[in-house]
Amino acid sequence: MSLRENRRSSAPGIMPTGGTVSGAIVVSIAAIGATLTAGAKGVETTNPTAAANGAQQYSPAIQLAGRGWDTGASASRLCEAALQMRPTQGNPVSAALSILTQVNGGGWVEWGRFGDAASGSGLRVRQGGANNRGIVVVANGGGGEWALIEDDAGVVGVITGTYAGLRAAQSRALRMYTALAAGSTDDDFKIHNQGATRTAGNLFAAADATATRFAVGYDGRIKLPAAGVAPQATGEIGSDADGRARMWVNGGSVAAMTHDFAGSVQTTDATVTTAGSYTPPDNKVTEVRVMIVGRRSDGTQGAGYSIRATVRRQSGTTTLIGAVTAETAHEDNAAWDGTLDVSSPTIRARVTGAAGVTVDWVCKGFAVST
Repeated sequence: MSLRENRRSSAPGIMPTGGTVSGAIVVSIAAIGATLTAGAKGVETTNPTAAANGAQQYSPAIQLAGRGWDTGASASRLCEAALQMRPTQGNPVSAALSILTQVNGGGWVEWGRFGDAASGSGLRVRQGGANNRGIVVVANGGGGEWALIEDDAGVVGVITGTYAGLRAAQSRALRMYTALAAGSTDDDFKIHNQGATRTAGNLFAAADATATRFAVGYDGRIKLPAAGVAPQATGEIGSDADGRARMWVNGGSVAAMTHDFAGSVQTTDATVTTAGSYTPPDNKVTEVRVMIVGRRSDGTQGAGYSIRATVRRQSGTTTLIGAVTAETAHEDNAAWDGTLDVSSPTIRARVTGAAGVTVDWVCKGFAVST
């Protein structure tokens, strides 16, 4: 091995120009303070070539090598790691210290990075190649302090000074595991808004990026904003095509289904008119309760009715069990009426006004089926 004096600075030193050293190399420099100076550099590797636009000049790598036993091939394999400074052009120029690994000459893979020039990260630890899994920790003045958890499809989690979140990339399910003892009062999963107004902290389940299918609001209400996702089995929650809620509840060996519906209509004569309707589930028995309210357009008259009925729908045909029961009937005009009937397969809320009178009607129904 040949050695020469390092004349790039006033600090004494030596550097190899080629060859192999057998045995340890010890660099001893005394009295090093808090500031990195030329005299405090124990080992320096330099690429003197000037960078150009689109042609950055990486530093020579400091390489570490060992060997591991491949039990499948019954052979010794060369395992290497390297440290390399990698600049990124920009204004200003930034640079990152990259950690690379290679096994059996299979190609170098960047495993970790300090000072990620591309994203401003303070630390990036990942497995490169097809599986880009790892953690990114960022601390900078512009974006604050935060950490990301990544997989090969992108960010799946984020932790910041103000919030934390997780998501499942691509088609993977997001799973959370705990090891709480039986009877523990700790939370397996919690969404908590620390803001004084408590107006956030919602839990959403969506079929895609824009269509929310299910939500639990910060106020504790369960919401079904999307329409046309009907429940199919016990324990499911869904909605009809009109967006109204429908839910299956499992009560041991019996499944109960609840459903609400509403409607409105305006009448100007005494013709019997449908204000709203409901189609009960097939092969079920359903109890329906409907409230009907009517108001004359000038506000001088009104009416309210509460009606109940029980129906059976079998193989698509709906029939009444017993008679329709009018629980209450309060009206200013005795000619008005509100009732229920069956026009298979639907149950209808029917209203009757008066000739020459404009009446606005609304109805609200609730049904339980088994």
